[in-house]
Amino acid sequence: MMLRTGPHPRDGRGKLVFLADAGRAGREQAVAVATASIPPRAAGLPDSEIEAALPLLRRLRAAPGTARDADPPSAATEP
Repeated sequence: MMLRTGPHPRDGRGKLVFLADAGRAGREQAVAVATASIPPRAAGLPDSEIEAALPLLRRLRAAPGTARDADPPSAATEP
């Protein structure tokens, strides 16, 4: 099972969807494949352009990290 669901802590009508362990493993595999594909594509770019792009790329990669790795929130921990 790639996904699991849980009840929304504040809205009983809703469900939240999360990656199950198999889904997390699939995500990690996909990230590894994507990461390995970057060096051949970047080979022709000047180092200065790659270095200039890295801060933005790091922010984009980190942005969904907290929500992506979260367990279902509980009513006690959600604002």
